Amino acid sequence: MSLFKKSNLYILPFILILLMGITFAARGEAEITGSIENGTKRNIDLEIDDGKKIKELDDRNFYNLCWVKYKKELESGDYYYIKLEYYKNKYMDKTYYNNKTLNIWGVYSWEINKRLTNKYEVNFKDKNYYIEDYEYKSYLGAKLKCEFDYELNDRHEYSAYIQRYWEDNKTTDDRDNVSDTLSVTWDYEVNSKTELTTNIKLWQEEHPWESSSTNKYEKTMSVGFEYEL
Repeated sequence: MSLFKKSNLYILPFILILLMGITFAARGEAEITGSIENGTKRNIDLEIDDGKKIKELDDRNFYNLCWVKYKKELESGDYYYIKLEYYKNKYMDKTYYNNKTLNIWGVYSWEINKRLTNKYEVNFKDKNYYIEDYEYKSYLGAKLKCEFDYELNDRHEYSAYIQRYWEDNKTTDDRDNVSDTLSVTWDYEVNSKTELTTNIKLWQEEHPWESSSTNKYEKTMSVGFEYEL
């Protein structure tokens, strides 16, 4: 049983554009940026027998990347952007890696007050492996993220976000999954040269009950520092 209907995912980009269009007529400064990139990457694998190199496999992949981004900063200090990206990857030998991906992002950030900022992010991904025997790897993905940033004073800053990500395989429900992330970060300026960053993160990935895939759960805590010499 699918985690969500695949047909519904195709509606997400249109909902995204509609929501952004609500503020399209608002006053502010807008810009459009983009890029087109084509390239070749060389990959070398070594086969070892009794500690000696016996064969060098040379593979090349050709890729095409293009994206366009529309961003608007409103007079209120809020901003939003929509970004579309298309990526195609083709290998000479390892054709099972051949894929093409369409990504659409939407971000809206607004200032609740001078200390507190709220940001929402929506992402839609359509990834296709176009070699017939490997089409089972193709999937649709969607992400929703809500983030808050709070500046208590010059020395203390806090940020927290909650995120849900759906991945729906196009050929089998066995690889479907839903993952959730909760993250809280505290930045503390000890003095003019030293800053500490503490982060606590909870993450889980779950599959349908009939799936043969394993559910995963993680809890992490990290403390980092930055010292200016």
